[in-house]
Amino acid sequence: MIWFTADLHLGHAAILGHCPSRMVQFNDLHTMNKSLIDTINKHVQSNDILYHLGDFCWSASKAGHYRAKINCRTIHALQGNHDASSLKKYVSSYAQMIFIKKYHLHLCHYPLASWWASCRGSQHLHGHCHGRLTEIPNRIDVGIDAIYAKTGEWRPMCLDEILIQKKDFVTCKDMEHMPPKTLIWTPSGYYECPTCGFRTDLKN
Repeated sequence: MIWFTADLHLGHAAILGHCPSRMVQFNDLHTMNKSLIDTINKHVQSNDILYHLGDFCWSASKAGHYRAKINCRTIHALQGNHDASSLKKYVSSYAQMIFIKKYHLHLCHYPLASWWASCRGSQHLHGHCHGRLTEIPNRIDVGIDAIYAKTGEWRPMCLDEILIQKKDFVTCKDMEHMPPKTLIWTPSGYYECPTCGFRTDLKN
Protein backbone atom coordinates (compact mmCIF):
# COMPACT_ATOMS: atom_id res chain seq x y z
CA MET A 1 0.00 0.00 0.00
CA ILE A 2 1.12 3.57 -0.66
CA TRP A 3 0.85 6.28 2.01
CA PHE A 4 1.40 10.03 2.17
CA THR A 5 2.15 12.43 5.02
CA ALA A 6 4.06 15.64 5.72
CA ASP A 7 5.09 18.10 8.41
CA LEU A 8 5.82 15.70 11.26
CA HIS A 9 8.30 18.23 12.70
CA LEU A 10 9.76 15.59 15.00
CA GLY A 11 11.86 17.15 17.73
CA HIS A 12 10.56 20.65 16.96
CA ALA A 13 9.42 22.14 20.27
CA ALA A 14 8.13 25.38 18.72
CA ILE A 15 5.63 23.51 16.54
CA LEU A 16 3.51 22.91 19.64
CA GLY A 17 2.98 26.66 19.82
CA HIS A 18 2.54 27.16 16.09
CA CYS A 19 -0.17 24.50 15.81
CA PRO A 20 -2.76 24.85 18.63
CA SER A 21 -4.24 21.40 18.01
CA ARG A 22 -0.88 19.83 18.86
CA MET A 23 -0.67 21.82 22.07
CA VAL A 24 -4.10 20.50 23.06
CA GLN A 25 -3.38 16.88 22.13
CA PHE A 26 0.21 16.48 23.32
CA ASN A 27 1.53 17.37 26.75
CA ASP A 28 5.11 17.76 25.62
CA LEU A 29 7.54 17.20 22.76
CA HIS A 30 8.36 13.61 23.74
CA THR A 31 4.66 12.70 23.72
CA MET A 32 4.20 14.31 20.31
CA ASN A 33 7.19 12.51 18.80
CA LYS A 34 6.11 9.13 20.14
CA SER A 35 2.43 9.56 19.19
CA LEU A 36 3.15 10.58 15.59
CA ILE A 37 5.67 7.77 15.06
CA ASP A 38 3.38 5.21 16.70
CA THR A 39 0.43 6.14 14.47
CA ILE A 40 2.58 5.82 11.35
CA ASN A 41 3.72 2.37 12.45
CA LYS A 42 0.11 1.44 13.20
CA HIS A 43 -1.07 2.21 9.66
CA VAL A 44 2.00 1.80 7.46
CA GLN A 45 3.34 -1.74 7.24
CA SER A 46 7.01 -2.54 6.82
CA ASN A 47 6.60 -3.50 3.14
CA ASP A 48 4.43 -0.47 2.27
CA ILE A 49 5.67 2.72 0.61
CA LEU A 50 5.57 6.01 2.48
CA TYR A 51 6.01 9.43 0.87
CA HIS A 52 6.92 12.17 3.33
CA LEU A 53 6.38 15.60 1.77
CA GLY A 54 8.77 17.71 3.79
CA ASP A 55 9.61 18.91 7.31
CA PHE A 56 10.43 15.50 8.75
CA CYS A 57 12.38 16.66 11.79
CA TRP A 58 13.91 19.74 13.33
CA SER A 59 17.48 18.69 14.14
CA ALA A 60 19.61 17.33 11.30
CA SER A 61 21.62 15.21 13.74
CA LYS A 62 18.42 13.45 14.85
CA ALA A 63 17.18 12.47 11.38
CA GLY A 64 18.65 8.97 11.55
CA HIS A 65 17.36 8.50 15.10
CA TYR A 66 13.75 9.27 14.12
CA ARG A 67 13.96 7.38 10.83
CA ALA A 68 15.06 4.22 12.65
CA LYS A 69 11.87 4.30 14.73
CA ILE A 70 9.62 4.07 11.62
CA ASN A 71 9.12 0.46 10.56
CA CYS A 72 8.39 1.14 6.89
CA ARG A 73 11.44 0.15 4.84
CA THR A 74 10.71 2.41 1.84
CA ILE A 75 10.37 6.12 2.55
CA HIS A 76 10.60 8.67 -0.26
CA ALA A 77 11.23 12.13 1.20
CA LEU A 78 10.74 15.58 -0.26
CA GLN A 79 12.78 18.44 1.11
CA GLY A 80 10.89 20.92 3.23
CA ASN A 81 12.07 24.26 4.55
CA HIS A 82 13.07 22.64 7.86
CA ASP A 83 14.89 19.62 6.39
CA ALA A 84 18.65 19.25 6.08
CA SER A 85 20.23 17.50 3.11
CA SER A 86 21.63 14.90 5.52
CA LEU A 87 18.16 13.33 5.61
CA LYS A 88 18.86 11.73 2.23
CA LYS A 89 21.22 9.26 3.92
CA TYR A 90 18.30 7.66 5.74
CA VAL A 91 15.58 7.47 3.06
CA SER A 92 15.05 5.65 -0.23
CA SER A 93 15.02 8.86 -2.25
CA TYR A 94 15.27 12.59 -1.54
CA ALA A 95 14.04 15.26 -3.95
CA GLN A 96 12.36 18.65 -4.33
CA MET A 97 9.45 17.26 -6.35
CA ILE A 98 8.18 13.82 -7.35
CA PHE A 99 5.75 12.89 -10.12
CA ILE A 100 4.08 9.49 -9.78
CA LYS A 101 3.18 8.91 -13.41
CA LYS A 102 0.95 5.86 -12.88
CA TYR A 103 -1.50 7.87 -10.75
CA HIS A 104 -0.84 11.39 -12.15
CA LEU A 105 0.24 12.67 -8.75
CA HIS A 106 2.47 15.73 -8.38
CA LEU A 107 4.21 15.82 -5.00
CA CYS A 108 5.91 18.88 -3.51
CA HIS A 109 6.38 20.26 0.00
CA TYR A 110 4.96 23.60 -1.09
CA PRO A 111 1.46 24.08 -2.57
CA LEU A 112 1.28 24.99 -6.26
CA ALA A 113 -1.34 27.20 -7.91
CA SER A 114 -1.17 25.20 -11.15
CA TRP A 115 0.45 21.96 -12.31
CA TRP A 116 0.49 19.72 -15.39
CA ALA A 117 -3.05 18.64 -16.42
CA SER A 118 -4.51 20.18 -13.27
CA CYS A 119 -7.84 20.73 -15.01
CA ARG A 120 -7.97 17.17 -16.36
CA GLY A 121 -7.74 15.06 -13.24
CA SER A 122 -4.08 15.32 -12.28
CA GLN A 123 -3.70 15.76 -8.51
CA HIS A 124 -1.19 17.76 -6.48
CA LEU A 125 -0.24 16.72 -2.94
CA HIS A 126 1.62 19.07 -0.61
CA GLY A 127 2.38 19.95 2.99
CA HIS A 128 3.84 23.12 4.54
CA CYS A 129 0.53 24.87 5.32
CA HIS A 130 -0.62 22.79 8.30
CA GLY A 131 -4.20 22.79 7.02
CA ARG A 132 -4.48 26.58 6.82
CA LEU A 133 -4.64 26.96 3.02
CA THR A 134 -7.96 27.21 1.17
CA GLU A 135 -8.42 24.04 -0.85
CA ILE A 136 -8.96 23.98 -4.60
CA PRO A 137 -10.01 20.95 -6.66
CA ASN A 138 -7.35 18.22 -6.95
CA ARG A 139 -4.91 19.94 -4.57
CA ILE A 140 -4.65 18.12 -1.25
CA ASP A 141 -2.76 19.05 1.90
CA VAL A 142 -1.51 15.71 3.23
CA GLY A 143 0.27 17.28 6.21
CA ILE A 144 -0.37 15.58 9.54
CA ASP A 145 -2.18 18.66 10.93
CA ALA A 146 -4.46 18.94 7.89
CA ILE A 147 -5.42 15.27 8.14
CA TYR A 148 -6.12 15.64 11.85
CA ALA A 149 -8.40 18.60 11.12
CA LYS A 150 -10.35 16.48 8.61
CA THR A 151 -10.44 13.11 10.38
CA GLY A 152 -9.67 13.70 14.05
CA GLU A 153 -6.71 11.32 13.70
CA TRP A 154 -2.96 11.98 13.56
CA ARG A 155 -2.25 9.64 10.66
CA PRO A 156 -1.03 9.44 7.06
CA MET A 157 -3.38 9.20 4.05
CA CYS A 158 -3.44 6.13 1.84
CA LEU A 159 -3.51 6.21 -1.96
CA ASP A 160 -7.17 5.16 -2.14
CA GLU A 161 -8.19 8.15 -0.01
CA ILE A 162 -6.35 10.42 -2.43
CA LEU A 163 -7.73 8.95 -5.65
CA ILE A 164 -11.35 8.96 -4.43
CA GLN A 165 -11.13 12.78 -4.21
CA LYS A 166 -10.03 13.07 -7.81
CA LYS A 167 -12.10 15.38 -9.98
CA ASP A 168 -11.64 14.41 -13.62
CA PHE A 169 -12.48 17.79 -15.09
CA VAL A 170 -12.03 21.13 -13.38
CA THR A 171 -13.59 24.25 -14.90
CA CYS A 172 -12.62 27.87 -14.45
CA LYS A 173 -15.62 28.23 -12.16
CA ASP A 174 -14.10 25.59 -9.87
CA MET A 175 -10.69 27.23 -9.99
CA GLU A 176 -11.55 30.60 -8.49
CA HIS A 177 -8.02 31.90 -9.02
CA MET A 178 -7.55 30.78 -12.60
CA PRO A 179 -4.83 33.05 -14.06
CA PRO A 180 -6.40 35.59 -16.48
CA LYS A 181 -3.72 34.87 -19.08
CA THR A 182 -5.42 31.52 -19.77
CA LEU A 183 -8.53 33.37 -20.97
CA ILE A 184 -8.85 34.48 -24.57
CA TRP A 185 -10.52 37.73 -25.70
CA THR A 186 -13.47 37.11 -28.02
CA PRO A 187 -15.10 39.51 -30.54
CA SER A 188 -18.29 39.35 -28.51
CA GLY A 189 -16.56 41.26 -25.73
CA TYR A 190 -15.82 38.46 -23.27
CA TYR A 191 -12.76 36.68 -21.99
CA GLU A 192 -13.30 32.98 -22.60
CA CYS A 193 -11.54 29.83 -21.37
CA PRO A 194 -10.66 27.61 -24.38
CA THR A 195 -10.89 24.52 -22.15
CA CYS A 196 -14.31 24.77 -20.52
CA GLY A 197 -15.98 27.72 -22.26
CA PHE A 198 -16.33 29.79 -19.09
CA ARG A 199 -16.82 33.48 -19.91
CA THR A 200 -16.28 36.68 -18.01
CA ASP A 201 -16.39 40.37 -18.98
CA LEU A 202 -13.54 41.13 -16.54
CA LYS A 203 -9.94 40.13 -17.07
CA ASN A 204 -9.07 39.85 -13.39
